[in-house]
Amino acid sequence: MAVTKGMAWGTASLLFAGWAAWSQAAPNNSVETHHVIAEVTQDYMIDTGDKGRGPGDVLTRSADILQDGEKIGVSGVQCTMVAIDKQTKGIGTQCVGTLLLDDGKITFQNLDFNPGGPPKESDSAITGGTQEYEGVRGSLHVVRISPTTEEVTLRLRR
Repeated sequence: MAVTKGMAWGTASLLFAGWAAWSQAAPNNSVETHHVIAEVTQDYMIDTGDKGRGPGDVLTRSADILQDGEKIGVSGVQCTMVAIDKQTKGIGTQCVGTLLLDDGKITFQNLDFNPGGPPKESDSAITGGTQEYEGVRGSLHVVRISPTTEEVTLRLRR
């Protein structure tokens, strides 16, 4: 097994943390929309089988989350490669992640297939939360700006 530090990419990308005002932003059954920037701080690919990307390989990523240039938290994602299309070199990945917030956690996941390389955009389902975010659902949308920077739109429904 080989571990490579560098700019390996994951479909779900990483998101953010530390925004205490979210828990008080909207009444039940309403949608809150938040926009932040994720700046990658750590990025690793663990090659578990034959050399090179393939099923079973794992990508992990951490990011600082910025709003208006201020760091508001961190997050982490782990993606497992589940398929490789040998003709297009496309990679199927199952990703799970957690947003670490001051007043709780929000979890998310997705399954994407990206022919030809890293995705420009990605969508994940919000699957739950803890503390102030217990029962939260919704979605998050990530747009890759560069290998280390992503625009993130989070839509929370309580």
